[in-house]
Amino acid sequence: MVAIVDTSREMLRDAALLFPVSHPPVKQFARVDELFDDMQSEVLKVDAILIATPNFSHFDIICAALQVPGLVVAAPRRRPSRSAC
Repeated sequence: MVAIVDTSREMLRDAALLFPVSHPPVKQFARVDELFDDMQSEVLKVDAILIATPNFSHFDIICAALQVPGLVVAAPRRRPSRSAC
């Protein structure tokens, strides 16, 4: 685990408690685009992401993830293709 994204500060705080002694520390982001910005600029090395959000938000997150070269995306069964984004 290298990063967690949640719009709730309380959820980020609680999630950080699950990984108190992580090396490197688990980065926290309030917005998914902040995570992808760090990944694109290679500040943060991520091999795969798991999307666990309400269904209505999957498409935009998956399309943004597909812009990151070499990233594996674990998503719902009907994942959009690169051309659909």
